[in-house]
Amino acid sequence: MPTNNYSLPTISGDEVVDIVGDMNALANATDAALKQVEQGGLDPYVLPTASRTTKGGIIVGDGLSITSAGVLSATSQGGGGTGTIPIATSVTLGGIKVGSGLTITTDGTLSVPASSGIADGAVTSAKIASGAVTADKIGANAVTTVKIDSGAVTGEKIADGSVTTGKLDASIQDAISKASDALTEASAKQWTSQQLYSSNNVNVVHAYNKALNLAYVKIYLNGYAPSSTRLNIGTIPSGSRPGRDQFQFIWYGTAEGCVRAEIVASTGTITLVTDNTAGAPYGGCTIMYPIGM
Repeated sequence: MPTNNYSLPTISGDEVVDIVGDMNALANATDAALKQVEQGGLDPYVLPTASRTTKGGIIVGDGLSITSAGVLSATSQGGGGTGTIPIATSVTLGGIKVGSGLTITTDGTLSVPASSGIADGAVTSAKIASGAVTADKIGANAVTTVKIDSGAVTGEKIADGSVTTGKLDASIQDAISKASDALTEASAKQWTSQQLYSSNNVNVVHAYNKALNLAYVKIYLNGYAPSSTRLNIGTIPSGSRPGRDQFQFIWYGTAEGCVRAEIVASTGTITLVTDNTAGAPYGGCTIMYPIGM
């Protein structure tokens, strides 16, 4: 009975051994099996190409070397150096380390996060080159008072002619324009006056200057004989009233007592207040105030 794989002859215990014949049969069977291998009866082994996920064979190319023991190594590049990557500069292509305020993706893309901004205190005058910051490099409304430390801007840090009225906020330009108009000789003389009261030996004159934003009330007593402790002596027009209540003492005497003038800001009412109705005081006062303040 032959073997299972290659049909080699076998000998049972009941058979008569024919040494010559059996040896010849074994030789012939072996010869037939080897011939089958030679003719491609068995699949040859093919070594796969090595990859990141497959173990296999490689061909040693440029930049690599291999020892007789099969150890593969990278050789140096560019003239026999050590292969160290230079540090990147403004003129040299090289390597970097990702520091704070930067991010890098898996494909090596370096970025500054949009929301990172500049940390408080990161930019100081010592870190800014002279002349590096000019007006044309600063966006509109980029610099506000809340972003400037107290004392950070001094006279020696501002170039001559760098600050003009055209670069100021519109409200500031308007205030400067009004102040400039107010300081001219002609506008300073433009006082408008009117008599508010003339009776009971009391005269009241009111005047105002819109350019200077000032107003005053003059009160004269010429032997005033009060009939009551409070006398309304006029009302200031709404456009020239003070922003807060005003008062001024006019007279104090033993017989006449105290006489004072009061102005109520909200209504413009002027009141002459006396402690009693005795006597006939003389005198006067001027109450000057900023309009609306």
